[in-house]
Amino acid sequence: PLCEEDENAAIEAATDEVLEDFQLLAGESEVMDWLFCPVVGSAMARAAWCINHSCDSNCHWDFKWRDGGRGLYVEVTATRPIAAGEELTISYLGTMDLARTAPERQ
Repeated sequence: PLCEEDENAAIEAATDEVLEDFQLLAGESEVMDWLFCPVVGSAMARAAWCINHSCDSNCHWDFKWRDGGRGLYVEVTATRPIAAGEELTISYLGTMDLARTAPERQ
């Protein structure tokens, strides 16, 4: 495990890299089309990246800023009651994809 100082330094470095990549992608535009935004950059999310996909997921994930804007973290929230022992799942798909039926997505 990292000490708090090293963890904060790693978070700051990863956040700077993500923000730099985002600015390169966004260019001069104030609005990005997230549906077609390529995935670039990095993040430290530990256990959140181990959650499997389901089109009928029981959780939702979102990036949140740490207090003071010193880096991002991933917040995973239940979207319905989850039974003891039930696997936590999230959707890897965007909202527009989930609005289509499974055969339409395949």
